[in-house]
Amino acid sequence: MRDAERPGRVIFLNGTSSAGKTTLARAIQDTSATPFVHWGVDTLFAAVPRTGAAGATAR
Repeated sequence: MRDAERPGRVIFLNGTSSAGKTTLARAIQDTSATPFVHWGVDTLFAAVPRTGAAGATAR
């Protein structure tokens, strides 16, 4: 199967602060033959526009 035909994969890592989520994500990136992108939740929330959201403050 060609890469373009393969379904994408998403890995969610959930845990408390200092549980090792980032360390595990980096280990997956370093050891996997498949490229993975690590996006922390703060990065994702920063990409969401705040304008028009009820109760949201402007940045």
